Amino acid sequence: MEDADDSPSSPKEVVTFSAKVLSRLLTVLAMFTYESPFLWHWLSGRKNPRADLAGPYHIIGAPDRQLEEGKALLATKKELETFTPFVLSLRVRRADGSAVPHATVDWWQADGAGRYSHATYRLRGTFATDAHGAASVLTVAPGKYGPAAHERAAHFHATLADPARAARPLTTQLYVCAGNDARELQPDFLNFVRAPRPANMLAAHAVGGACMGLPALRPDAPEARAALDWWAARLAARGVDASVRAWAQTELRLNA
Repeated sequence: MEDADDSPSSPKEVVTFSAKVLSRLLTVLAMFTYESPFLWHWLSGRKNPRADLAGPYHIIGAPDRQLEEGKALLATKKELETFTPFVLSLRVRRADGSAVPHATVDWWQADGAGRYSHATYRLRGTFATDAHGAASVLTVAPGKYGPAAHERAAHFHATLADPARAARPLTTQLYVCAGNDARELQPDFLNFVRAPRPANMLAAHAVGGACMGLPALRPDAPEARAALDWWAARLAARGVDASVRAWAQTELRLNA
């Protein structure tokens, strides 16, 4: 995977050598244990339709991206002006439907060109939901990557956990498909080791004009409009010459 152009703005954004080495070791360990196809299916895949493989690009030690309770900013000004600003509203619940207060989220993704950053923590970070298990995340829409015949649909990675430990952590991938077309999931080379995960495709909406072939966000969507207005004010305050172009909402349930 080609590395993104990394220009760290502060020392905390640089991935240390020890973090790189430990992350690689943990990835290899996972591939031969709980992320091996058979074990993953029995331990995770069959128990939760939203579970997915973590994959090889997670790096430990990502910085906190929380702006305030239930609000997280993953992308920089440059990224927001270069790629497609995307807001995800998510809710985290336990298996019984109760909210997970202050659920922790470890997030990583490729940029709009399908490139992961390995030298810095670009488009990587941690945050927490609010007391009702809800969070609003501003980032950029990820890009596809992989060989043309087995290209991976664009996706966000996330591992969610209950700080009260009343539920098991969930690792997932949330897919962003042009026009919300689930056929983009079919060529995915991960389908050779696990079945497609159609439940993880986000039902996204275009905001303020055409975007990725998505249906336009309806005007009678108060929760979405409130989140978008909040982020519009923050973008203006930060001098970002871009506006949110797409929004999606999802609910994730953790296993008991």
